[in-house]
Amino acid sequence: MAFLSWAKQLGQLAALTVSAVALSCSLWTAATAAAGSGRPTVWKPAPPKGTRAYAPHFRWSGARQEPPAAVSPRFHYTSFRDDGSGGPPAAAARGAPVVWRKHDIGPAVQRLDATADRDLLAVWVHEFAALELSSARSAKVVVDGDKLLVRGTPAVQRVVERLVSQLNRSPADHVVVHLQITDAVDPSWRRSLLRDIGLPRTGPDGQMLWQMTTGQSNVLRAELAAQRRRTADIVAGSYQLRHGVPAVIEYTLPVPYVKGIQPDRSATLPGYAPVMDQVEQGLKLVLLPVWRDDLTGVDLLCRAELRSVRRITSVNTTLQVPGGAQPVSVHVPEVQSVRWQVAIPWRAARTVVMSLGIHPSLQTSPPTGSLPALTRPAGEVLVIASLRPPLQTARRVQPSAGGWRRR
Repeated sequence: MAFLSWAKQLGQLAALTVSAVALSCSLWTAATAAAGSGRPTVWKPAPPKGTRAYAPHFRWSGARQEPPAAVSPRFHYTSFRDDGSGGPPAAAARGAPVVWRKHDIGPAVQRLDATADRDLLAVWVHEFAALELSSARSAKVVVDGDKLLVRGTPAVQRVVERLVSQLNRSPADHVVVHLQITDAVDPSWRRSLLRDIGLPRTGPDGQMLWQMTTGQSNVLRAELAAQRRRTADIVAGSYQLRHGVPAVIEYTLPVPYVKGIQPDRSATLPGYAPVMDQVEQGLKLVLLPVWRDDLTGVDLLCRAELRSVRRITSVNTTLQVPGGAQPVSVHVPEVQSVRWQVAIPWRAARTVVMSLGIHPSLQTSPPTGSLPALTRPAGEVLVIASLRPPLQTARRVQPSAGGWRRR
């Protein structure tokens, strides 16, 4: 019996030994495979606290990785080979190094006042870098004081370095832009220019942009002049903008409506009084122009936002009051809006024409009616901009139509 008990214990010990050896072999195989994959252990830094990043197509991902013990700065700039988790997909597929670099934008920041949005500088650099190099679309750009922090491949960093140098320049000439904004335009103006203007750049909501020659823009203006009997310019005038400084041109028209009712205690007989409110319709342009190094044109970042009230639906009913029945109405506005951010490499000899689509007239209030609600005629909203060449002086001309303001 003692011999059998000893043999049983010996068998159990042998089984445990075999399991331990198998586990060790598995761990050694996994470690060897990881070492042979060429994936070094890296620390992926995060931007400093308090900064804002403009990278709509970039997301951090991957497992949590601790920084090396030797890294002590608050924000450490280092280069590493991306393993595909968190970096640009195209760069990771090619095995291109992705680096953090710091670029000085002090001269560009000093031109801005306290109310200006510094993040627009990062947006400008990011958009024009993406036009020149497609892989820059997934780069990360962060504004930190008077520094621009950029995460991307060395090719992206070289493009950014050139753009930052262009942004930091201080040319003596202002950017003089003549703007003409017209709504309720008949889109049939394309018939006489369809073969010549070529394919437009398009936005997410059907917006279109052309750069026309002087002859083509003259034909367009002649077509619009023929439509003057049913349309008018919202804005028409020259604006003197500064190199690298954002400017806002805005036209708004408040549209009143009845949002509800409340008891009217001021009347002789008890009843209800309407409570008014208003919604604004109009067009807002944010322009950030930067002269090219050779002064042959402007690299323009344009943000366009258009809001229009298509119609106001009236809901009617009758309420019983001590003096009898009182008819009351409340309104429900229907608002449509489009937004487009576009980078425009603009040569001085070209005229930029931007179509924001078909919308109701921004210069008139919408009609009010019961269901089915009434709608007003709609037309195309066009922004026509021409650039005055540098080394010329120009005084600012007041727009012919009121309702606009520049800040």
